[in-house]
Amino acid sequence: MKKLTKRLITFFVAIPAIGALILLLPFHHHLALNLAIVAVTIIGAFETAGFFYKKGYPVDKYVSFFSGLLPLAAYIEISGLLTTSILEITFTIIITVILLRQIVAKKEEDFPSILPRIAASFTIILYPGIFSAYLVKLSGLPNSSFLLAFFFLLVYLNDAMAYVFGMIFGWNSRKLLLVSPNKSLTGFIAGFITSIIVSAVFRLLFPYMFSGSPFLLILLGAWVGIAAIAGDLIESALKRSVELKDSGVIIPGRGGILDSVDSLLFSAPFFYYLMILVT
Repeated sequence: MKKLTKRLITFFVAIPAIGALILLLPFHHHLALNLAIVAVTIIGAFETAGFFYKKGYPVDKYVSFFSGLLPLAAYIEISGLLTTSILEITFTIIITVILLRQIVAKKEEDFPSILPRIAASFTIILYPGIFSAYLVKLSGLPNSSFLLAFFFLLVYLNDAMAYVFGMIFGWNSRKLLLVSPNKSLTGFIAGFITSIIVSAVFRLLFPYMFSGSPFLLILLGAWVGIAAIAGDLIESALKRSVELKDSGVIIPGRGGILDSVDSLLFSAPFFYYLMILVT
């Protein structure tokens, strides 16, 4: 089966599945969706840890599970179950545990690996941990079902159009960036314009959902479009550093979990803070 066919099948299965989680199971601040985000975060963290393993860097296995605690803490926070600063508290505790772990070296040979281990651990916590926490925080905004659907469409239609237009029309504009030579300028432009169009369409169809000016919403679409493209390129840089084509093999036609959520992760904080300005 050709890669394009696999990607299309995945797209037409994944989008309805995500839509069902958002629109049909919004109960308890989107508990079902956010549990899925926690699971995706942990798997993505293991994939990130795999980058460091491949480079020979020491990585503590528990750190990948720690990464999943951050979106979980964000959910507890938006649900009002504990103090509103539980995310910051959890992050501080995790960083403290990682640093304290370095003082229990069992032999002299362990000391040279302390800095690489800390660097690897911090990266795994930040990516995907902190970024995925913002996906969860979207569930705490007013009209969260609407905004979540809006965000996922912004990002995934950007990705889909960038891929389709890049494949069909982008042959002469590839190798724009060495970090991802198969990506084309045509694809980037198509994805960017798609995000703006999606924002404009949502503003026309649901004007009562946005209190800010139409210009701000178009600007939001532009920023999220740029962030989605950047998120894809950042993950490409990580894979290039360890000479991998995909972060994993869990999703047909796309590769690993990170290959499918890289754009979502990086654009979630932008969407969260910009949406506060326009609603």
